[in-house]
Amino acid sequence: MAAPDIAALAALPPVRRGREILSATDQETVDLQAAICGVPAPTGQEASRAQLVAERMRGLGLAQVRLDEAGNVVGRWDGAVGTNGGAVVIAAHLD
Repeated sequence: MAAPDIAALAALPPVRRGREILSATDQETVDLQAAICGVPAPTGQEASRAQLVAERMRGLGLAQVRLDEAGNVVGRWDGAVGTNGGAVVIAAHLD
């Protein structure tokens, strides 16, 4: 399999637009990360941090936000069905 041409990918309009958005919201992202990290969450005791993340997800418009039996925060952002046939999963540790 050939390696992807990173420059060609970076030049795609959707990728360029995504990078512009990330750049424009950088301070907001850093502030949110600081807020999340400010909630103590040692391994096995992440419930308070999970609640903060769940509230943020709801505020962003994700549907069906919940904590599963393992304490993971799960949410769904409904979009146009069939636009590309794919899904995006974002996963990270709370502790």
